[in-house]
Amino acid sequence: MLPHVRVPDIGHGSATASGPWIIQRAIDLKVAKLGTYRALGADEYWLLVVGGRVLSGYVTADDARCAVFESPFDRSVFLDLEDGACVILETT
Repeated sequence: MLPHVRVPDIGHGSATASGPWIIQRAIDLKVAKLGTYRALGADEYWLLVVGGRVLSGYVTADDARCAVFESPFDRSVFLDLEDGACVILETT
């Protein structure tokens, strides 16, 4: 079973964030806009989280594979720009 990730309220560019936490934070920041997206009337709403170098380190496809994330989107996908890996995130 993969560990569940829940991000505490961290500041932008926090040096204490690890890869899975950064991914969850990216999801959390988009959740507020989901209502606006749903108003468009599409059948599904997918979220693409783009990884690579960030202020607090480097987020990889391995980070995306090692945890279960909270996401209300119909599908959440992680793309690692450095190596081209694409991971469908396991979500609750």
